[in-house]
Amino acid sequence: RLEQSCHLVIYYEGKGHVVAQQDAPSERVFSVRLGAEAPLLNTCSGHVLLAFAEEQEREIMVGKIPRHHPRPVRRDLERIIQRVREQGCEIIPSAQVQGITDVGYPVSDHTGSCLAALVVPFFAYIDGSHAADLKAVQIAAREAASAISRLLGAASSVPAQI
Repeated sequence: RLEQSCHLVIYYEGKGHVVAQQDAPSERVFSVRLGAEAPLLNTCSGHVLLAFAEEQEREIMVGKIPRHHPRPVRRDLERIIQRVREQGCEIIPSAQVQGITDVGYPVSDHTGSCLAALVVPFFAYIDGSHAADLKAVQIAAREAASAISRLLGAASSVPAQI
């Protein structure tokens, strides 16, 4: 519908890991490879995973961040967590690729725990050939994360704030 790719990221041993990925159906595609690793502190998926983790779990996650990844500054990390939790999602310029805006929402299970982050690496087509804009991507990503969460038994949907 949006002609954008998306990927699902889970936490494992101090990093995010892409466990599912879908390319856009269009001729021009930007996507993240299945199996790719994502640092927790400077990626959309990492911010979502950290923000929606329980405090004790978050401390373990941060403690396992590899030494060669960016190290957290407590005050900065707290600001990120607060902002993402208030928004119900993360929407940031990619720290890896210029021109990409990453849009990510939490995917939860029947216990309410965040199991994954659903991320759309959005880019606009300057030739006008694709009508999807950032707002449409936010809505569709939220709806998809909510649908996946419901399939996993989550009682409520992803926050509606955009």
